[in-house]
Amino acid sequence: MSEEVEMFRAPVNRTMRILDRAFFHRDIPISAAKVSDIKNLSRVRQTLLKSQEILNVRQYHPIQSLGDEKDALKAVLLKPGIECDGRF
Repeated sequence: MSEEVEMFRAPVNRTMRILDRAFFHRDIPISAAKVSDIKNLSRVRQTLLKSQEILNVRQYHPIQSLGDEKDALKAVLLKPGIECDGRF
């Protein structure tokens, strides 16, 4: 199994008898490419798919909102280890 898929797997503790929810909390440091114009979102996504830099994990949607509003900015999550250089 690849290293990045292993990063997103749930931890295993077979000795746990009482559910400890804090055991399942994990912070994963990843970068995101912020898309300033939502009209360009599909172009940015396709570019990142071609370069294989987009986060492609089954449990997570790679497009995230950067706010609570409907028209908030969007961000495309990148694979761990890839730094966003502001191309978009």
